[in-house]
Amino acid sequence: MLSPSLPDDLLVDGIHVCKQTHEFEGYQEAPLYEISLLILALNEESSIKSVIENVLLELKKLGLSFEIIVIDGQSKDRTADIAAECGATVWQQRAPGYAAALKEGLQR
Repeated sequence: MLSPSLPDDLLVDGIHVCKQTHEFEGYQEAPLYEISLLILALNEESSIKSVIENVLLELKKLGLSFEIIVIDGQSKDRTADIAAECGATVWQQRAPGYAAALKEGLQR
């Protein structure tokens, strides 16, 4: 979503959003605001749907382009399936632990 009239930095409900400019072979596209939200999850079958639904409601209010990525820590329940059904992209965590999940999400 193009938003050239927005300021370089924006604080929305405690979330700091920075303007990004994408350049392609000498052509400079208008500035974009884009959010990639990472949700780290492990056996969250009972709550992942409501978390994603609530996040979707809030992100849609911003009027910005976004994606929701659930990093599933090899859950033994239906966490990954439910997250995918809700429209989230699901990545399976490769290394165990909270720090590893966060690192994988930021590196991808």
